[in-house]
Amino acid sequence: MSQRKNERSASSLPTYFEQREVMQSSRNFGETEAKKEEEVLASAERLQNISTHEAGHIIVARHFGAEVHGIEYELNDSFGSARVALDMRELTTTQKATVLTAGMASEYMLLGAEHIDYDGLGKDSMALHKLGIKTEEEFQDYLVLSRRILKESRKELEDVKNKLLELLTQAKDTLQFVGKIHGKTEVDNLIPHAKSS
Repeated sequence: MSQRKNERSASSLPTYFEQREVMQSSRNFGETEAKKEEEVLASAERLQNISTHEAGHIIVARHFGAEVHGIEYELNDSFGSARVALDMRELTTTQKATVLTAGMASEYMLLGAEHIDYDGLGKDSMALHKLGIKTEEEFQDYLVLSRRILKESRKELEDVKNKLLELLTQAKDTLQFVGKIHGKTEVDNLIPHAKSS
């Protein structure tokens, strides 16, 4: 545990629970209509965040032997979203929590702390809470584990992120704002470097 503590303090990771609270309380709900119209579609930066985040989940899930059953995305608003359908039934609580923190770890590694999208972490946060992960210290411990796995698979992580970004950008460019890729074969065809063993 002391090694994890040293890794955590040396990594200068942002405090997730505090940062999320600040982001939620500082949202400006009084956006102008003009601003809303400008942001009808997810931005290129948002697509980067989404693809980077989901790539982290995929790499760590497959590291633990979990199957990726599909990818769903929705790009018809300024926020945009994606979700990776994983079969984590056989994973331990530690493995599940590590997979859930891998999205944020991936954003931190590939985009930098200033580009982490705390607003987009809600579902991961709820899933962690259901697993019993309720303190910042526990969260940081799992974040360190996921970062370690992602560092060992950095090339694969970047390849998967790029494939997802290509998919999302193409979908946005062709006005295909909602889509699903389901089934092991389809996922493996999209992301050949991340094939499960």
